[in-house]
Amino acid sequence: MVGDASSGAAAVGAPAGAGKDDDEHSLSSLDSETQRDAQLQVAAAKRRASAEVQTAPSAAAAAAAAQEESKASEGETKAELTEEERVRLEEERIRLEEEREKREIENETGAELVDAARKGELEQVKDIIKFAQEEELSVLEYRVPPLSGADPAKHWTGATALISSCRAGQVPVVEYLLELGANTQATDDECKMTPLMWAAYMGHVEVLRSLKGCDHDARDAQSRTALIIAAQEDHVEAVEILVWNSNVDLKDASGSSALAVACKIGNYRVAKMLCDYSADVDAQDIARRTPLMHAARWGFVKTTTLLIDRGSEVDARDKTGWTALMLASRWNHPRCVQLLLEADPALGVRDRVSGKNAVLWAAEKHRDVTVLKMLLSVAPLDVLRCKDIYGHTALDLAINVEAEALLKDAFTALTGSETGEKSEDGRDDDDDDDNETDSDTIKVEAEAEALLKDAFTALTCSETGEKSEDGQNDDDDDDNETDSDV
Repeated sequence: MVGDASSGAAAVGAPAGAGKDDDEHSLSSLDSETQRDAQLQVAAAKRRASAEVQTAPSAAAAAAAAQEESKASEGETKAELTEEERVRLEEERIRLEEEREKREIENETGAELVDAARKGELEQVKDIIKFAQEEELSVLEYRVPPLSGADPAKHWTGATALISSCRAGQVPVVEYLLELGANTQATDDECKMTPLMWAAYMGHVEVLRSLKGCDHDARDAQSRTALIIAAQEDHVEAVEILVWNSNVDLKDASGSSALAVACKIGNYRVAKMLCDYSADVDAQDIARRTPLMHAARWGFVKTTTLLIDRGSEVDARDKTGWTALMLASRWNHPRCVQLLLEADPALGVRDRVSGKNAVLWAAEKHRDVTVLKMLLSVAPLDVLRCKDIYGHTALDLAINVEAEALLKDAFTALTGSETGEKSEDGRDDDDDDDNETDSDTIKVEAEAEALLKDAFTALTCSETGEKSEDGQNDDDDDDNETDSDV
């Protein structure tokens, strides 16, 4: 039984020992597999690391290659842009060259047009215009450039074809250019005159009639209008055309209106025409002279008569105080003086510089005493006694014996004695005071003085009222010192 148990135990124990060995064997097997796997993993990691190390230089090289390729691409792009720019610049150069050549042709053609227009060669003008239209040239606005030493009669700086034809009076050319739309307000460079002004200056009436719709009140370099220019140049028919559409009272740089300009040159017809169009007869220039003053100064009788009849102010004064009468007297225009005297002017007016009136000027300046006679026939005593700033009377300033005699006669007629007689020093014997008494008053005073002397003699038994040598009375100066009886 025991044997059986032992054998049974052995039997039972045998499998148990075998299982333990099997477990150890299994564990060792697992360990070896794990080690192999680890070794394999390490080997794989090494291979990957080695591969990565080998791959890194290739990537850097690839990046560098890509960068170089990019630079090359950019260089090619830049090269392409530079080429495009070069082409564009070349095209611009060609365009500018063509424009320069066109301008040269345009200038040559324009110069030919201006010259043909000045000469009135209508057919040549038409041919030039046709060529210009075909070549698309702008020649109507061409202006003559400055040219040193050029003939002013043929070379007008800044002149257009229309200005040249208007100045030369070439009516057919003017009309043709106007049909083409030539600029009527263009001016030359020197005088700043429009085609209308040039026609007025030259007196080309038919050209003026052709220039319709122009600005009649435009100004030139001297601020003159076409009307003032025509009046200044004495072109009556031109004034007659221009006056319809012009402001007749506009003034030039000197302040002169068209009427004043006409009065300066004595153009009666122009002056009358302007007066008929209600021109201001008292318009003053910068010296404050009126048209009447200008007419009287230059001795234009008909114009002076016209202005007086139209109500011009005869006593108007300029900046220096001159009146129309003083101007006519100073410059010896007897007929104008007579007309002005008939208008009842102020005779005692003196200028502000020398202090002379009309009588003083006439006495001093002219050997012909006609004007002086006229003035003395109406001048009152105070005018004859008037003195200039140096204290000279008309008698002092008399230029000759005849004038001196006239003045003495005038004084005699006004005072009853020759109070105007000169003294040895050239001054009048009259007292210088304008309020001096006449001879009758002096006699009355002498008689009164004699009566007073007689009264003093009777009361004091001596001539106490007699003057001493020093001119003072012998009586005491005190007013309260007189005798009570006296």
